[in-house]
Amino acid sequence: AAERILRASAEQVDLDLFFAPVLTTQDWWGEEEEARSQRFLALRRYLESILTDLTAFTTDSIERDWLLLGRAGDQVFGIRTRAVET
Repeated sequence: AAERILRASAEQVDLDLFFAPVLTTQDWWGEEEEARSQRFLALRRYLESILTDLTAFTTDSIERDWLLLGRAGDQVFGIRTRAVET
């Protein structure tokens, strides 16, 4: 799946772009949004602690595929998710 996304119209983007929607506090956020934000912050810190060269890739469509890839030794690891642009 990751190879398909990278071979498609995937573009490398700043890692902050991936995390901005869930880490940028909004006035209307309640406890649930704050808790979700803390989980994403923990995920980012964890990935940055175990992987080098952490990089975000996304496709340009309404249903965006996102990949976060990084290295651990000579292997590449990552996570994939999908977000719908509204």
